[in-house]
Amino acid sequence: MHYPIIIIADKARGGATIVAPDLPGLVTEGDSMEEALHNLQEAVELYLEDADHAPAPSSLDAIMNHEDVTVHGGVVAFADLDLSFLDRRPQKVTVSLPTGLLKHVDAAARKKGMTRSGFLAWSADLAMRQRRLY
Repeated sequence: MHYPIIIIADKARGGATIVAPDLPGLVTEGDSMEEALHNLQEAVELYLEDADHAPAPSSLDAIMNHEDVTVHGGVVAFADLDLSFLDRRPQKVTVSLPTGLLKHVDAAARKKGMTRSGFLAWSADLAMRQRRLY
């Protein structure tokens, strides 16, 4: 989905700051424009981590009157943000696991009062968060 963003160039150090007005308080930076844009997706995912949905994008007119444009000289652009992480619907997948590991998974799932699928999803989510993979 395309969201309006405001890019403020830091001419002194060559980097950039990006503000996403539709996500109040979301600001990301980079030592280059490319880095700042790359950091934007991660910042959006962290910002909306516990959200059920993303807010609707603002109109261009509303963004053009934003303080970061009118006062700080920011440039308005549109970022194509991947919001698929908000889709919490289950999706059927097929995985192959060693028999011994599957027995351990099933035992751990029973111990936690979870289904095999629920336990695998919970474990994958926990492992990725601990390793900061998303």
